[in-house]
Amino acid sequence: MKTKYLNIPFKSFGNFDFYREVAFDWKGTNLFYLLVLVAICWIPIALRLQIAFSDMAEKYSADLIRQIPEISFNDGMAKSSIQDTVFIKMPDSGELIGIIDTSNRKFFEGSNQNPAFVLRKDSIILQNSNGASQTWQIGELGLDGLTINHGLLEDWVTFSKKYFVA
Repeated sequence: MKTKYLNIPFKSFGNFDFYREVAFDWKGTNLFYLLVLVAICWIPIALRLQIAFSDMAEKYSADLIRQIPEISFNDGMAKSSIQDTVFIKMPDSGELIGIIDTSNRKFFEGSNQNPAFVLRKDSIILQNSNGASQTWQIGELGLDGLTINHGLLEDWVTFSKKYFVA
């Protein structure tokens, strides 16, 4: 190893010859060093992401959870505690983000709003911001026996606020 230990942090940023030395001369430690370097560089991004997610969860989670009925999954089918179609909307803007329609009615024919998710009796449809959607059959997701209620959702949010980035 040509580089002294105290010089490593300073040479890690922008020194091409140093990275050539790491790749070819540091046998057995080169991959470990690069993984440590990437982890250190991601710390500020991870902290900002964690803070942003925690703030968003704190601001919106209670209002969103109140809108979601109890949903149970059995035999590849979803069943909601509310028989009517439920529209999940952002509390501040009123933007439609999801639809829960376990009775498989026609829910928004002709509407210009595209929700991020639609939960049907036998499937879930997810749509990204570009308009591309993907449909999964509930029976294929392994959700049998799961019941989603307000307590479970609050536990998920609490856990995510602490460990989302990890």
